[in-house]
Amino acid sequence: MKSLIVTNSKLSTGAGVVALDLQHGLEAAGVETDIVVNQYSGTLPKVYNVQSKLVRIISVAIATVVDKLLKAAFTRKLIVKLFGSFKIAKNLIFKMEGANQYFVQDLDQTVNYYSTDKLLKHIKTKSYDGVIVLFMQNFLTFKNLVEISKNYGDIPVFIYLMDMAPITGGCHYAWSCEGYKNDCSACPAVSEDNQHFISSNFEFKLAHSRSSKLQFVSCTGQQLKEVVDSKMVADKPQHKILLPINEKIFHNTAKARQEKRKSLNYTDDDLVIFFGAMNLGNPRKGGKVLLEALMAIAEMGKAKQVKLLIAGGNISFLSALEEPYDLQHLGLVPHHELADVFRAADFFISPSIADSGPMMVNQSVTSGTRVVSFEIGVALDLVVPHEECGITAKTIDGAGLKEAILKEIDLQTSTDRAVLRSKCAERAMELTGSRSTGKQWKELLSTY
Repeated sequence: MKSLIVTNSKLSTGAGVVALDLQHGLEAAGVETDIVVNQYSGTLPKVYNVQSKLVRIISVAIATVVDKLLKAAFTRKLIVKLFGSFKIAKNLIFKMEGANQYFVQDLDQTVNYYSTDKLLKHIKTKSYDGVIVLFMQNFLTFKNLVEISKNYGDIPVFIYLMDMAPITGGCHYAWSCEGYKNDCSACPAVSEDNQHFISSNFEFKLAHSRSSKLQFVSCTGQQLKEVVDSKMVADKPQHKILLPINEKIFHNTAKARQEKRKSLNYTDDDLVIFFGAMNLGNPRKGGKVLLEALMAIAEMGKAKQVKLLIAGGNISFLSALEEPYDLQHLGLVPHHELADVFRAADFFISPSIADSGPMMVNQSVTSGTRVVSFEIGVALDLVVPHEECGITAKTIDGAGLKEAILKEIDLQTSTDRAVLRSKCAERAMELTGSRSTGKQWKELLSTY
């Protein structure tokens, strides 16, 4: 059996590693698996790059320059006048003027970035049993997917939902909007002038979805409920497979934990709380709610019981934590170092209030590090039904998160932490380890 994974994201990035972890799990299950990636990702086995290294460097440089030009009112008006009819210019202008919580990245999703023939020229394998699609933005359209399916003999194409974008007219996070259940008209994410793009995107996806073997695979139970309600997926089979986490990287190892804690100047007795995200200031990530919870704990005189370990960017709003807490900020942690950070911590806080994951929850529990979170996203699959993996807040606010954190502190200080870690990792491997999920993918591919 052979499968093909298609994704936009560079494979060394946080989002891009999903493709490598998925490949690892499929290969372990006996499914030969290639990857086609848009953003140049170096020379890797069974990986085909669409962009060359030079093209990637040039495209990043151009995007950086244009981004700076768009920030100036005069040059923005000039660009709109000269290049406003071009797709890439429309998207850049939209991102500058209309960025918001719905995270619409690609305004017009009906026009191909690449012809399907050009994409297929990068692939050496002549036949596949199925295609798995991850991140599509700025790379693929539904038309590309249907044509790829037909090229290989009308094989099934599974869109693995990293977020809601494939089942909406453009937004990655719908929040309370339910437009995706109908036609995505009256979209709150864009201005009235851009409404036609969103409606057109939705109808374009809907037409290609209904006339093909496109299928949708959710990565959480919450997402599956959204898919069931979506007009895009009506009358199609429903599937759910949790995101795969590579056990060779994320696992519970006492020696590695001890070494990392020592490098961070933590003793065996220290209770270390870890939290982080690429952008903690993003409203979806719940940084301000976390700040409220931690400051309330400090006001109770309990800040000295713990040490805070933070990864990620845009954390200036957390400066109030520096006085009451012993705090270390690691900045943006490369993926290959992230597992050690999880192992060094005693528990991980995921304060996200709107998320398709986050994947850091999967990574944390697979490393043996329990999670405190709200009852959203993948926590509903990994934490709520499995007490070995953590505790959830009962209300999505600072007070609820504070109570959950305090409960976890009490548990960690009254229980053998090595036992907690062992039970957490063992259960997580069964649920989200790449070998376990690889078997589920093999079964799904075999069905069609």
